[in-house]
Amino acid sequence: AAVINMKKILDLQLIEPPVLYEIMKELYPVAKNCLDDDWAPSLRWTTCKFFQKMLAYLKDQWKDENISDMYAAFLERLDDSQNSIRVEAAKIIQVLFESINENQWSRTCFGYTLKSLF
Repeated sequence: AAVINMKKILDLQLIEPPVLYEIMKELYPVAKNCLDDDWAPSLRWTTCKFFQKMLAYLKDQWKDENISDMYAAFLERLDDSQNSIRVEAAKIIQVLFESINENQWSRTCFGYTLKSLF
């Protein structure tokens, strides 16, 4: 329920992006753990939807270290046992690429990311 509430807060824009970015330091590890929940595919799916919304909402605020860590977590979901979650994980990566500019991600990480995908 918490992940659904977090997504709803973003849908309704009840929090300013700079404030959300500050609390992401504490929120991200908890939400990331939801992506790894083996017993609840619906939780993984909902968390994917949350991350899609969150990445777009915080567009242009990311730093290289955030992106590298998040990318690794999202890439793991491309190997999920549920097809619907793999699709949503791919959408997260799409939003990630759309939400950052070229100055926010080192060329090395960007190149590695592309090699990993293809």
